[in-house]
Amino acid sequence: MRRFALRPPLLLLTAVVVYAAVRLADPHQRWASIPVGGDRVEHAAVAYLLVMLSLSGFPRLPLWLPATGLIAFGVLVEAAQALPGVVGAPQPGDVLANAVGALAATLPAWLARRRYETAV
Repeated sequence: MRRFALRPPLLLLTAVVVYAAVRLADPHQRWASIPVGGDRVEHAAVAYLLVMLSLSGFPRLPLWLPATGLIAFGVLVEAAQALPGVVGAPQPGDVLANAVGALAATLPAWLARRRYETAV
C-alpha cells in the first residue's frame, strides 16, 4: 500500500521565488505604501509557504489544521497590536491576506489527497 505524501516542490519553489521577488524588488519597503499589494502580498506569500511546508513535512496532519492554526495566529497578532502600548496598528487586511495564502496552499493539497484516495 502506498503512503500518501504531498511532494510540492514546484509549488514550494514558486512560493519562495514570489516571496524573494517581492522582497528583492523593493529593498526600501515602498511596497507598503501601495494601497493594494505590498505588505499583503508578503503576508499571503509567507502564509502559503508556511502551510505548504507544514503539509509537506507532516503528511498525516488533517488538511485543515495548518491553515486554521496560521489564520488563528494571525488574528491573535492583530488583536495584540490593538492593545495599548504595543507598537503597530491592527490591520484586518493582514488577516485576510494570511487566509488567502493559507487556503491557496491547502487547495492543491486537498486535490492531491483526493486524487490519491480515489486511486487507492
